[in-house]
Amino acid sequence: MSELRIARPDSPSPLLHKAADLLRRGLAERGVVDDSACWVRLEISPGFGAEGYRIEAMPAGVRIVGNDERGALYGVGKFLRHARIEGTRLLGTAWEGQAIPAKPIRAMYFASHFHNVYHDAPLETITRYVEDLALWGCNALSVWFDMHHYQSIDAPAAQAMIARLKAILQAAEAVGMSPGLTTLANEGFASTPEALKADWTAGHDGYFRAPGGHYHCEVCPDKPGGMELILQTRRQVFEAFREVDLGFIWLWPYDQGGCTCTACAPWGTRGFLRTCEALTPLPTEYFPRAKAVLSTWYFDRFIAGEWEGL
Repeated sequence: MSELRIARPDSPSPLLHKAADLLRRGLAERGVVDDSACWVRLEISPGFGAEGYRIEAMPAGVRIVGNDERGALYGVGKFLRHARIEGTRLLGTAWEGQAIPAKPIRAMYFASHFHNVYHDAPLETITRYVEDLALWGCNALSVWFDMHHYQSIDAPAAQAMIARLKAILQAAEAVGMSPGLTTLANEGFASTPEALKADWTAGHDGYFRAPGGHYHCEVCPDKPGGMELILQTRRQVFEAFREVDLGFIWLWPYDQGGCTCTACAPWGTRGFLRTCEALTPLPTEYFPRAKAVLSTWYFDRFIAGEWEGL
């Protein structure tokens, strides 16, 4: 038996090196240790479609051609799912052709709270999952630093969670994903002063909690000092994630977010939009390429007229 032959372009690109490593690992996990029947070559050939790839069977091997580095990685994923293997020998590919993504952003969101797998599983498990998502063509990943758990950004548990989320986002960067951060527009720490808390007397059914969806620490942007507190805490969060090259900030109106006071309601087209307008200039101060993404999660579920108003 000889060493598996995987050729890649003569390039310093970390992503191409990662693609080759994932290809080697994926074949090994499928039992391939002998390349006597087939070689695999990674190539880059721009011009046929952003993040696209081609897989071509050759007389004694397989060519995986990416339009760019991401395309090469996605081609590796496609090849691994269709590799022809007999015992320990790689024979070739059961799929040939070209694929080009239909959408420029193909994102996954990790609801990284409530002590689910994203919150508590070993980082090695999450990293492996992130790599698998990339091999399926995901090119963006968002996590949520849920602030209501903590008294402040400096709380030890908050710092531990930030470190975990940064590790997950850096794992995403390593496989070509654009990392992102999800946040509620008027999210607050558990220490939100009583005088600045959002109004919830009109109420709304929470996605995870009933009755009511608020944690009673959300901030009303209309109360004196409310918008200033929202901007202050958001700057703290952005500063904490500064070493990650965030590609986007995802601004949500709900789950627990929102305010039902007369100045903010209907939240989706008044308080929410006013808060988002104040927040959107901030990310680029910390993340030069970041874009703000406006979410409409649960529009018209709690308060009528949000879609029409938007």
